[in-house]
Amino acid sequence: MYAMYLRKSRADDKDIPLEKVLKNHYNMLTELADKLKIQIEEENVFREIETGDSISIRPKMQDLLEKVSEGLYEGVFCTELSRLCRGSKIDQEIVSSTFTAAECKIITPSKTYDLANNEFDEEMVDFGLFMSRREYKTITKRMQRGREQSVKQGKYIGSILPYGYNKEKLEGENGFKLVINEEEAHIIKLIFKWFLEDNAGASIIAKRLNQGGYPTRSGRVWSYSSVKNILTSNVVAGYLKHGERKYKKYIDTKGNVKKSRPVNKDAEYYKGLHEAIIPLHEFEKVQDILNSRKQHKSNFDLPLSNPLAGLIKCSECNRIMVKRPCPQGNFLYCPTTGCKNMGSYLDRVEEHILQALSNTLSDYEYYVDNYEQETIKEKRNVDNDLKRIEKEIEKLNKQFEKCCTFLEQDVYTIEVFKDRTSKIKDKIRILEENKKVLEKEFGDDKVIKIKKLIPELENVLKNYNTLSIEGKNELLKSIIKEAIYSKKKKCKKGSGEDYFELEITLNI
Repeated sequence: MYAMYLRKSRADDKDIPLEKVLKNHYNMLTELADKLKIQIEEENVFREIETGDSISIRPKMQDLLEKVSEGLYEGVFCTELSRLCRGSKIDQEIVSSTFTAAECKIITPSKTYDLANNEFDEEMVDFGLFMSRREYKTITKRMQRGREQSVKQGKYIGSILPYGYNKEKLEGENGFKLVINEEEAHIIKLIFKWFLEDNAGASIIAKRLNQGGYPTRSGRVWSYSSVKNILTSNVVAGYLKHGERKYKKYIDTKGNVKKSRPVNKDAEYYKGLHEAIIPLHEFEKVQDILNSRKQHKSNFDLPLSNPLAGLIKCSECNRIMVKRPCPQGNFLYCPTTGCKNMGSYLDRVEEHILQALSNTLSDYEYYVDNYEQETIKEKRNVDNDLKRIEKEIEKLNKQFEKCCTFLEQDVYTIEVFKDRTSKIKDKIRILEENKKVLEKEFGDDKVIKIKKLIPELENVLKNYNTLSIEGKNELLKSIIKEAIYSKKKKCKKGSGEDYFELEITLNI
């Protein structure tokens, strides 16, 4: 069995969309596979949507390496070695050692590398990955110098447009400049006016904007942070900031290379080519007022105080729910202004999660103990569903044949025929996809996954209450992928009851 890995590189033309680049590479590698008389199934094609120099931020690469290490593939097709890895020495070693240990070949249009059986190939791959890394660093430095020079000239180089502006191409030269979006600029002027004349804070301004029906660019409601970002953005005063958030690499507790983007206090300001929405003296006055107010210590400098941090998502707006201290106890709520999802006490949500994990453990233990009966039951259900799908597909195929007959007999025009058959094909496609999902779910060795998860669940329930808050958070994240929180009914004051619901997804 063979696989294919597709990823867009910095060397590819920026103007060509990601989908087109991946399609071109797919066609190139499929043609190569056909020449070698090798068939690659769609499920073994890994299309990397996320990109970056580290394996830790490329999920499809992680999946591929896991399956290669399991010995599933004889070879992996890619357009060139650099598509597999341009990261650190650690990442290069991971790729090289994984393919060597699994005796998996790397097949490119120019050469096939057999790392396990050809010492010269192994050296060539190591050298090729090393040179890719060198090339990547050179390109990155050149791009950074070019971006810095563009900002100094007042050009806008960002990928996300600041609120209040559109972007237009400069005439007769490379680059872009910002141009005022009058509708959004009006809202920015209101924000600064309310702040300076009414002494309204960011939260009050956000409430006024929401009540007045003023739109955000994303269609979400205004929040404290979205208003604060506008009040502190030097773009609205006609300036551009460069290097505000520089990437910094660090290694986490599991040895993975991670990136963070802390605020750079030494970022430099340059006069932009765009017009200011807010006069500079007004903008500076706002900054003086903000700086004179009490500055709270950044949360990044404080120890973790919420064991559920980063785990609970709001069912309404999909934002991470946060903790708020209250006299009665810590409260978990959605930070989106005006969100209809009601909050709950954090300890109740925490208790609910532990109980849910305990129930899941009991269910898994029962499943393993009664594996044969459960498998028979599952197979019967799957077989019934597959038979139902097959009958429906057969029925639709007959309808398709009837449409063809009606076309031949001039009962249907070509337009009607295309419309009817298109709908039939869509229904068949959906049923075929459902059929594949059912076959795959039953085909996967569920009991192996469950057996692996049981000791992890036992570890969480046994050690949870003995750990620090940071330890609790890390332990929960090791077992829980996400938890969707929903609460529509308010509780009576002082009542021990609560009406929230949690949909927990485990890392299985």
